[in-house]
Amino acid sequence: MSKVRKTVQGLKERIKKNKASAVVIDGQMGEGKTTFAVRLLEEYQNRKKIDFDIQYAVGGDDFIKKLELCVDNGKTAIVYDEAGDFSKKNTLTTFNKSLDMVFQTFRTYKILIIVVLPFFQDLDRGIYDRGVVRVLFNCHSRTEEYGCLRVYNLRRIFYLLDYMRRKQPPVRQMAYFKSTPNFRSHFFDLPKERSAELDKISTMQKRERLKLANNGKGGFDPSPYIKEVLKNKELFVNDRSGKLTITKIEANLNLSYRQAGIVRELANQQL
Repeated sequence: MSKVRKTVQGLKERIKKNKASAVVIDGQMGEGKTTFAVRLLEEYQNRKKIDFDIQYAVGGDDFIKKLELCVDNGKTAIVYDEAGDFSKKNTLTTFNKSLDMVFQTFRTYKILIIVVLPFFQDLDRGIYDRGVVRVLFNCHSRTEEYGCLRVYNLRRIFYLLDYMRRKQPPVRQMAYFKSTPNFRSHFFDLPKERSAELDKISTMQKRERLKLANNGKGGFDPSPYIKEVLKNKELFVNDRSGKLTITKIEANLNLSYRQAGIVRELANQQL
C-alpha cells in the first residue's frame, strides 16, 4: 500500500491548492470496491475511522445531502456509492451534470470525493478532460484474504478512454488489458466487526434505493428471483466453491448482469 499512500499524499497537496479532485474506484460486483473506498478514505484522513452517517452516501440524493453534512462537520472526504444510479441513461446524465456542479461549488471546502461505480467510463468524458478525476483504482480478482488493484493516473485513463472509443469491445473490462497501469497493489478486508457494520449499512441503504425504484413503472423486483435461488440453490452455485455466482443466476433466470448481482447480494443474506 506504500504507493497508494504516496498517491493519497499527492491528492492532499492538490486539494490544499484549491483544485477540484476526485478518485474513481470501479470493478465488477463482489470485487471489494466499497471496502477499498473505506480503506482509501481512512488513509486520506490519517487513519481516522469513517463516519458512516456523514461520509458514506448511497445514490445521488444522499450524496448531495451527505456532502453538505461533511462541510458542516469539517470532514475532508466522502464516498459516493452509485447503488444502481447508472442503470438508466437519463439518471447517468443527471448525475454527471450534478457532479460537475458539485466540484464547482464544493472545491473551496477542500473535500476529496471518492466515486464508486461499475465502470469508469460511466462518467462523462468532460469530467476527465477538466482534470477533476485524478486517479482510477480498478478492483479485481478478489480472494477471501485480499483484493487486487490496478491504478491509473489521468494520462493513462485517457489511453483507456481512447481504446474504448476506437475498439468498442463487447466486454468493457477488456480495456484494462490494453493499457499498463502505473502500478498494482493489494488491499485487505476490514476487520470482521467493521466489515459487518459496512455490509449492514450498505445493504440497508441499497434496499431503500430498490424500494424507491420499485415505486415507478418498470422497477425491478428481486423477490421472486431470490425465492427461486433459495429453492434451487444447486443451480446457481459455483461447482468448486459452492458459492452463488452472478453468471449462473444471470443465465438461469434470464436476468441482466446488474439484476443478477442484486439477487445474489440479497439471497446471500438469507442463506
